[in-house]
Amino acid sequence: MKTRFLFARRLAAIPLFLFLSGCQPKSIEERVASLPELPPAIADTLDPETLATKTVSELRPSDKVPAPVAAGPCCSISETRRLKVMFPYTKCGAPFDFFDLGELVLSQDRPAGAKPPELHRLTTFRGRQLTRVNLCFSSQGPWNAVFKENRACSPFTPVRTLTISAFGDAIPFTWSGFQSPPANVQVVGCRTEGILRGFCPNALSTCECPSAPCTVEASCQCPLQLPSGAS
Repeated sequence: MKTRFLFARRLAAIPLFLFLSGCQPKSIEERVASLPELPPAIADTLDPETLATKTVSELRPSDKVPAPVAAGPCCSISETRRLKVMFPYTKCGAPFDFFDLGELVLSQDRPAGAKPPELHRLTTFRGRQLTRVNLCFSSQGPWNAVFKENRACSPFTPVRTLTISAFGDAIPFTWSGFQSPPANVQVVGCRTEGILRGFCPNALSTCECPSAPCTVEASCQCPLQLPSGAS
């Protein structure tokens, strides 16, 4: 059954492989030139320096003030989750730079029904003609991602980081306290990798800080929402 699935996935990726390879009589420049232009709504989201989707790693601070903690915490806490997320991401570049990316796209496992990346060309950007024609990959995912939440002994306010792997790029987000997680990220799969706890200085003698590594996948599932708020 697994062999059939892998064969079907490879078969679905053949058009992309043929496009990136030299199996067609047209030159790669001609093949890129035959693609539709990247829609302006997507082009407007690109970073001028990288020609990839521009993201803000540090989210805006919240006006809310955390309530004071009556007593110091017993333990510092660090939790790690492995996620599958939907997130719109586009990456453009010189066509010859995308051969390795093409292999990466072909090798990625995609759930049944997930759309392969869309291909476009980019010849103009923000009203100016580019010196070369760029090839663009666009996809909603799902992407692999790592989520971490750290609560130090002082301050105990959680600091959360999310790193998404998309088209060979690492896209980081960081938020803490009452800040909200990135609004354009949807979690579709979640597994807790482990929770590490350590004793805080001056902790009560009755405190217990057991760590909880996750060795059984079924018992380590987690919510399909990114946490927000200072709780």
